[in-house]
Amino acid sequence: MQTHVHFCTPGAFSDHSLASIKIGLRPLLGKRNFKFLNMWVAHPNFTELITNNWETEVPGSRMCILCKRLKFLKKHLRELNKLH
Repeated sequence: MQTHVHFCTPGAFSDHSLASIKIGLRPLLGKRNFKFLNMWVAHPNFTELITNNWETEVPGSRMCILCKRLKFLKKHLRELNKLH
């Protein structure tokens, strides 16, 4: 949800100012943030999913490898969330 407030300049004889408020739904722009759910750890396939994903060969610098592996893992965890 997105809210916008605009305060007008105060009047000549008062320190009060008019405020206009616009409330509306925020359009979905881009992707949503990833949140790790603790319930995944209790799933029987969790350790296997992490191990298989982490052993995947990824070229690049250490930071690039980490980012790519986390990106791949995110995809698999979201699938796990949808299925269970």
